[in-house]
Amino acid sequence: MEDIYQKADALVMAIRESDEYKDYHKYLALIKQNEELYNHVNEFRKRHFAIQNNESVRMGYAEYEELAELSRELRKNDLVSAFLDAEIGLGRLVQEVHQKLMTGIEFDGDFLG
Repeated sequence: MEDIYQKADALVMAIRESDEYKDYHKYLALIKQNEELYNHVNEFRKRHFAIQNNESVRMGYAEYEELAELSRELRKNDLVSAFLDAEIGLGRLVQEVHQKLMTGIEFDGDFLG
């Protein structure tokens, strides 16, 4: 079992050495230098995350339009746009690793629908 944890640690290190990870943390550090901007971006991220990860949240058209407009406004700032793109890139990398792991161990996810 110890070997599994060592390999998990090696995977974490490999992710930390990836361009996706480095870009995410580079832009995160830059955004954090402006507290107001960081708070504004985090409010968007919080709302977007809640919608993406909560099946019970149903977004109406007006709410969708409001979130889309907020995204467009935030992305006018090149730094914010680069950060959000980097966050998506790191998220995709983690999702792909997760999918590979779950497929590799033949985890039965049929109950998820």
